[in-house]
Amino acid sequence: MQIPTEILLAIIEETSKRITTTLVFEYKCSSSRGDTISRAHILISRILPHLPNLRSLTVIFIPSEAVDPAILQLLPSTARLTDIYLACGLYRASFLQHIVLFPTLEDIAVPDFYPKDAETQAIKLSSKELPNVRSLTISVEESLLFDNLPSLVSLVITSDRISSFVEPELAIRHISGAFASIRFLALQFVGMDTMASLLSCFLNLEYISILDPPSSPSQAHDLSVIFSRTTNIKLKYLQFGYSEYDFLPPLAQTLLDSMKHLVIVDWNSKKGARRLGKGWKTVIPIIDSSTPSDRWEHMRQAVEDHVRRNTKTRR
Repeated sequence: MQIPTEILLAIIEETSKRITTTLVFEYKCSSSRGDTISRAHILISRILPHLPNLRSLTVIFIPSEAVDPAILQLLPSTARLTDIYLACGLYRASFLQHIVLFPTLEDIAVPDFYPKDAETQAIKLSSKELPNVRSLTISVEESLLFDNLPSLVSLVITSDRISSFVEPELAIRHISGAFASIRFLALQFVGMDTMASLLSCFLNLEYISILDPPSSPSQAHDLSVIFSRTTNIKLKYLQFGYSEYDFLPPLAQTLLDSMKHLVIVDWNSKKGARRLGKGWKTVIPIIDSSTPSDRWEHMRQAVEDHVRRNTKTRR
């Protein structure tokens, strides 16, 4: 049953001051026509001012170019956002002026944002504006918008696409300096060369998720070579995304044998989620109930459980 907008807004206005802390707003436009996009903005613009206690906000417009980050200005001053997910599309880096309205932010995800111009090299947010941020989901190029975030633990790179006005080497160097504190790194739509550069930057990484697993034995071999060249990395846990191929188990075994600190490799397959641990002779099925927001904590617990079981066995 569809609830008319007027009734929905009346319900929100009456109850939101006490109970609404999370809002997920997804609007699928039938086309990118301006009138359709305008209706989406009108709807969310009528909702946000009535959410004074909002803590978590997810806004997804399809097409993503429909999202205007200026909507954040509509939230009441009492809103203390900790988590934000914006499918931003092609907007200027000046959208950062809306992010700084919420120094309470801990988790920032703008995975579809691609800067339009060289403005990204001039505007940066740091720990001064975002003292509590622990997780970022961004593209390689978008990383230039952030700097000096010592509280950061989790970094998700959603693309290594670089526009013509940004040097790839500059972006990689910036990432290695600005996000040196991270323990968890997730990579999606990132090529082998970029992956190799990133791994050489973060020698304190403990947890890595590669969302695009190798699709051939040759790619699996190239990946094992990349990891073998980072022998000093403190990696304890490695996770691969879904793959229909059966060469992930031998790849997992190769990585466990060649990397000193690695104890667990997980992956998803047609048979479900699977795990291989250091010292194990067989692969086991697992139930992965983690979400993006708690992924690295979930990994840490898995590693601690593995080490604890092995310690008891040796006794």
